[in-house]
Amino acid sequence: MRRALAALAAAAVLAGAAVAAQPGTGPWRPTRGAEIKPNVPYNGEFTFVRLRYGPPIAFQSQRYPWSHDYPFGEQHFMQIINEVTNLKPRIMDTQVMALDDPELPKYPVAYMSEPGYWTMSDGEASAFRAYLQKGGFVIFDDFAENRGGWDFFERAFQQVIPGARWVELDGSHPIFHAFFEIPDPLG
Repeated sequence: MRRALAALAAAAVLAGAAVAAQPGTGPWRPTRGAEIKPNVPYNGEFTFVRLRYGPPIAFQSQRYPWSHDYPFGEQHFMQIINEVTNLKPRIMDTQVMALDDPELPKYPVAYMSEPGYWTMSDGEASAFRAYLQKGGFVIFDDFAENRGGWDFFERAFQQVIPGARWVELDGSHPIFHAFFEIPDPLG
């Protein structure tokens, strides 16, 4: 009986290792068609906010680039934040919010995926401008270089903050040496 249980346990471990070694598996695999969950009630805990541009959708879709890697991208990022800070973020709960969502100012950090496809109304631009002017921080991620993603993003951002200009920082800038030492950030 012991040998049978040991063999069964060994087979389970080997099967699990084989599955985990496959590309695109595990808790942080790319997603296709994941259900967009309803937002969780605000309770003051640090919660990942993904910015939505375009219409609300029920499922993650390549057709809507803002939903790229939902929900595993944010869960993975919050796990990292949990491990390197004392923030104690919500790891499995996320928010998806429009740029003009009246709840957005409750969340100091937001994230936008694929901003090279970003479009917005004048009202969304105005509300997003107010969010940024009050100290909101946004992480823009995943530019499609071969499709002019950065140029399109710059034009869209001009709608939010007319006259804004981007300044490229080299590796000697203090931001790369403030919290973690990043000796060669551009290398």
